[in-house]
Amino acid sequence: MVNDTLQMMPCGGTGEEDWKKSLKLKIKENKSSIAVLAVLCAVIIAIVAVLCAEIIAIVVAVTQKQSKVQVQTPASKFHHALFHLKTKGYKELEGMTYLQWIKDENQQEGDIELINGTYITIPQDGVYDIKFVVQLYFSEDTPDFHLFLTLYTKNETKIESKKKTLHSLDKTKHEPIELSVKYKLKANDRIFLKMNRVKFISPDKHTSHLSITVLKINEPQ
Repeated sequence: MVNDTLQMMPCGGTGEEDWKKSLKLKIKENKSSIAVLAVLCAVIIAIVAVLCAEIIAIVVAVTQKQSKVQVQTPASKFHHALFHLKTKGYKELEGMTYLQWIKDENQQEGDIELINGTYITIPQDGVYDIKFVVQLYFSEDTPDFHLFLTLYTKNETKIESKKKTLHSLDKTKHEPIELSVKYKLKANDRIFLKMNRVKFISPDKHTSHLSITVLKINEPQ
């Protein structure tokens, strides 16, 4: 542009002065344009820097959150629960029927859950110590019979079973039937118990109970 202006420079004093003024004005305008561009560039750079800082902050926050979640994995949790046997309200009194339980909230630690009063849900892979006792009560003239108490897991898979034969000669009014087993279970497995002759369950709720405690948790791979 300056070269074009030089080529168009008129001869004579007055024309030369006008040309110089015009040239200075153009130079001034160019400087102003450069200054505006510099300001715009600075603003853009500042915006990009702020966005980068925000992105970095978000990435750091997400990473820290994921790290905390990994640290708080339930692999280190302890699980224990106690359940009292429901002593009445069963529809089937003679044949095999599902035992019903009431959770003792004061003896609860961890995430073992009771579903529909019957199924006990396992929270994690591991080895569990399962103990239960059912207190029986019957009159002396009750005829001899066999009683079965069986622990199952999903798909009616039998874990452990206990048979008790009650004879009239050695029978007393109060007779317990007990079972204890250590068994490897997986997360979300459900265990449950069945027993026949539930009509002979003692009405004393505090004498029949089930406890389950984790002994060893399988660490996640």
